[in-house]
Amino acid sequence: MEHATRSGPARILLVSPLSPPLGGMQTWTETLLRRGLPEPFAVDLVNTRQTVKRHKPGPRLTYGEAARFVRILWRVHSSLRTGRYALVHLNGSFTPTATLVNLSVMWIARRAHVPCVLYLHGTFLVPDGTRPASRWYRSAYRRIFDSAAWILILGKASQRSVRTLGGYDDKTTVVPNFIDCRTVPQRSRTGTRGDGPMKVVYTGRIWHPKGVSTIASVAERLPDTTFQLVGGGPKESREAFICDLESRGLLGRVAVLEPRPNKGVLSLLAEADVFLFPSLREGLPTSVLEAMAVGLPVVASNVGAIPEIIDVPYGGILLDPEDIDGFACAIDHLRTHPELRIEMGRYNRLKAQQNYDYDVVVKRLCSVYEDLLVDRA
Repeated sequence: MEHATRSGPARILLVSPLSPPLGGMQTWTETLLRRGLPEPFAVDLVNTRQTVKRHKPGPRLTYGEAARFVRILWRVHSSLRTGRYALVHLNGSFTPTATLVNLSVMWIARRAHVPCVLYLHGTFLVPDGTRPASRWYRSAYRRIFDSAAWILILGKASQRSVRTLGGYDDKTTVVPNFIDCRTVPQRSRTGTRGDGPMKVVYTGRIWHPKGVSTIASVAERLPDTTFQLVGGGPKESREAFICDLESRGLLGRVAVLEPRPNKGVLSLLAEADVFLFPSLREGLPTSVLEAMAVGLPVVASNVGAIPEIIDVPYGGILLDPEDIDGFACAIDHLRTHPELRIEMGRYNRLKAQQNYDYDVVVKRLCSVYEDLLVDRA
């Protein structure tokens, strides 16, 4: 750690988004900035937040996106020219614009002779086929991985995809998302039948890829259970989902709540009995970790890194995303076995504290930083 002892803390240039919108990577960034890194590290941010609201999902290079792209790269370039930074930490996602940002940040860091740690949030999947877009994407990420000093991934699914692009095992490490267990309340529901109808909660974006239509179908099959969904998402998707609930006669038992700060989300989780997360595709969702930390049993789809964090049958039940009957049976089983809900919740809370608390995960992250700086020295 010669860089730190000669000139104060070893400064990390973090290239990552803040909210809005609320989300896993944004929450990760805000938590790290609020808690800070342990000595001898210090962190400064280049905010990659999308500043222009997009009304339609999908790749679209607008003037606002182009201006944001140039602004991010200029801030990275200007920061590295000062010579203050020992490392760049780039939180990468996989949209076309984000891929261009990842490529460009890597190029700037290499030109400045500053090692760059790439953290792949979400599940990294390599598109197959011979279409030009697929070939460009594979080529782009080979260049990105070649330039990265280290690659951080969330789970085994991403690890398999990284391997298909080349021999990167010697510089790839699994580092999960973290949560700040100090801010997480303990579950307030007793889990007894006297508490009234069982409360099932979902937190995340209100749109089809998160499996919200599955939640509506499950609610149809369980008339003695109430459901709460809280989160943002495209306006059109929310309105279409609410119309679907109304057509099914479910609006009395299925509440769609507006997005709220993280503290409000945690309070909602603490008043629930079960966390339901039937997402169709996923990385390592912070919302599942928060539900575990509160002390809730989890019923979720077996996609992304979810099977790596939920221990079946001790902490929850995992199913194929399309298995509506399976989700309904799992929820109903937990409804009639309150003692099982308590046992699963205790197991999940302990696992979250031991494996995904901020202090635990950041220690692993900083060990990567230390190894890179020692090798560089």
